[in-house]
Amino acid sequence: VVVVFFFSPQMQTDYSRVDFSNVQEQAAWACEGCDVAVMGRLEEEFRGFLVEGCTLEHWAQWLQRVVRQCLHGHETAPDFQDKAHDLLLRWSFVSSLIIRDLTLRSATSFGMFHLMRLLCDGKDSEHSRCHFFFFQKE
Repeated sequence: VVVVFFFSPQMQTDYSRVDFSNVQEQAAWACEGCDVAVMGRLEEEFRGFLVEGCTLEHWAQWLQRVVRQCLHGHETAPDFQDKAHDLLLRWSFVSSLIIRDLTLRSATSFGMFHLMRLLCDGKDSEHSRCHFFFFQKE
């Protein structure tokens, strides 16, 4: 079974209104070591999902690739779990800033973005694939 995320033109419009320079500025100020260039690249890649749409499998593969890139060089280090935890906190913080911006702008598609975030932030769910990817050693 292939599950396709439905990306509506409204989601594209709402996402394009997010003040990403403000999000990046706040993240850089609050999160030591947050790379603004990486955040910009991820924002553009996600924007591509909104234009093209993607399957759940494609989304999960992208998330796993992001985690691998961010944790590259730490896979066998004793501080791997600390680095993975730090990445999860940063991801959560930045996604909270984006959700907050969508909320303040009364984005019509807020619910869809919120569901996507819940999929990745399901810390209390046994079935949270994204959470698993953040802590998986291969």
